[in-house]
Amino acid sequence: MVERALAINTESITYLNHNTMNCVCDYLGIKKNIEIFSQMNLEIEPANEPDEWALNICKKLGNVEEYWNPIGGLSFFNPEKYEKSGIKIHFHSVKIKRYPQRRPVFEEKLSIIDVMMFNSPTEINRMLDDYSLF
Repeated sequence: MVERALAINTESITYLNHNTMNCVCDYLGIKKNIEIFSQMNLEIEPANEPDEWALNICKKLGNVEEYWNPIGGLSFFNPEKYEKSGIKIHFHSVKIKRYPQRRPVFEEKLSIIDVMMFNSPTEINRMLDDYSLF
């Protein structure tokens, strides 16, 4: 899977990331439609604050009822902006499950590749489904 993810012939980090995300999702059996913003031909309002980029994309798409962001966004996302636009914003935090890494001390949050080296797709999907929503 890693070889396939990195085998793309590109100098673009965007295309490399896109290919890698698709390969990981395929490996885990996750259905997805991952688009590259620069290829969507969306003209959005200028973002005046960091949380407005995602909001402006959601508004332009027009059919977005909710937006999920990792828990780190709590420090700079303003939920009132989203609610005023009719979009419910959620912040999610994945609960880290310890797994054997063949070393004395567990190192959490290394990468999805580390998780994939030591867990089956079924186990990984269980981990991904274990989260808190705020």
